[in-house]
Amino acid sequence: MTFHLGDIKNGSSRCDDPYFQLIRSDFDKFVNPLIYTPGDNEWTDCHRVNNGSYNPLERLAFDRKVFFNQPGMTLGQNPIKVNSQAWLGFPENVNLRRQGVDFAVVNVVGSNDDLQPWTGIGNTPPRAGRSSRRSCGWPTRSTWCTRLSPRRGSGTTGLWR
Repeated sequence: MTFHLGDIKNGSSRCDDPYFQLIRSDFDKFVNPLIYTPGDNEWTDCHRVNNGSYNPLERLAFDRKVFFNQPGMTLGQNPIKVNSQAWLGFPENVNLRRQGVDFAVVNVVGSNDDLQPWTGIGNTPPRAGRSSRRSCGWPTRSTWCTRLSPRRGSGTTGLWR
């Protein structure tokens, strides 16, 4: 099993559709299951002029369309089922248990939790509906991580991003 914790591109390169589709085709070549969550370079940083001056929420929607078209399943040639928050609108937030170890992969956003201005598209200040706390399910991801945290004496280990 492979985990990719985001940043499929650097923070100064463009956020164009063909590149995301190329990476998806690369991910599909993994023999083992691949679990991926977006990094800030894939969407929150896409407002920058050198990234293409995209609307970050549109980029997040596109990322979800490309990489999470089968919610609750990993990527790769031999996908496995995972628990997903797709039903809440956050298909990238997944967890699973393997050999007594709980894994949670959640979209924890960089760029000051997406509170920095979107400079390439008009220096847009944060406002309701724009914040990653909303777009990535802040209340649900924090609750999920708390629930998956190791409990003293439980014999399990919690791993999360």
